[in-house]
Amino acid sequence: MRKSIEVSGNRKDKDMDNMENNNADIRQIAKKWHEGLDLAEYAMIKEKALKNDSLVMTDNQGGTVKVPAKELLKIIYGEEQKSE
Repeated sequence: MRKSIEVSGNRKDKDMDNMENNNADIRQIAKKWHEGLDLAEYAMIKEKALKNDSLVMTDNQGGTVKVPAKELLKIIYGEEQKSE
């Protein structure tokens, strides 16, 4: 026969604290993930602009459109890039 184990303190409060800590960890990881994606996007656009290349993007209707990387660099980041 199993013996019952007595738990000290309020387990529900501890569980809620653990959930809050886990949610904070997840938010921190997600923030770092998005910052990394932003840096990668910037590096890609900058490299494409140096090569006078374009990127393929979607428009508001779901179609594709070719946009010069220099134009994106200027619109998104306010930078002008000279070609190689």
